[in-house]
Amino acid sequence: MSLWFLLPALLVPVLLGLTALWIPFRSTHSLHTYVECTALVTTVLVWILLLAAPSGNVTVYTFVPGFPIQLGLDGAGRLYAGLVSLMWPIVQLYAFAYMEHDSRERSFFAFYLMTYGATLGICFSSNMLTMFIFYEMLSLSTLPLVAHNQDHDSMYAARIYAGFLMGGAALALGAVITGTLYSTAGGIFSYGGSLLADIPADRMRVIYLLGFFGLFLFH
Repeated sequence: MSLWFLLPALLVPVLLGLTALWIPFRSTHSLHTYVECTALVTTVLVWILLLAAPSGNVTVYTFVPGFPIQLGLDGAGRLYAGLVSLMWPIVQLYAFAYMEHDSRERSFFAFYLMTYGATLGICFSSNMLTMFIFYEMLSLSTLPLVAHNQDHDSMYAARIYAGFLMGGAALALGAVITGTLYSTAGGIFSYGGSLLADIPADRMRVIYLLGFFGLFLFH
């Protein structure tokens, strides 16, 4: 099986989640059916990939030489993708009951589906740049969930959240660019790490601090 089949697993929840914002559902039941079917189809696609076990990496796009968007399936990615694909449809069933009397169910489940695709993108990332892109996609798709109630408190929380996201993204991008420049093969994840062994200690500290504050503390 070609690694290009990774793309449908990522795009189905994102595109169908986005489409859900405009579909005129006749009832809450039809919305729930659409959302759950989308999640189940995505899960089936993921498990077809996991069982077919394609190896290697596929380059989707290259911004400049050395900075490609690459997808692949390694051991850790398979593990997390399997867990995510099993968890998402089940948690979604609980969310149906939790959101039963909410007037904004459509937007909640639309963005919830998008986060499914973004999370799988993180699992399928082959290098630091690709992981960063999907990591930020996940952060942006959760922003509407923070502001879901659209009252004063939730909008204030969303503004604070957005501020942390932008600051964290700027720091994380610095770590990704610097780390990729000082790594082998465009920063492709590999056993034992991909960073060069002869990186100066001061630059290693900079990469670590940018990544720590950007990816962990401010996200």
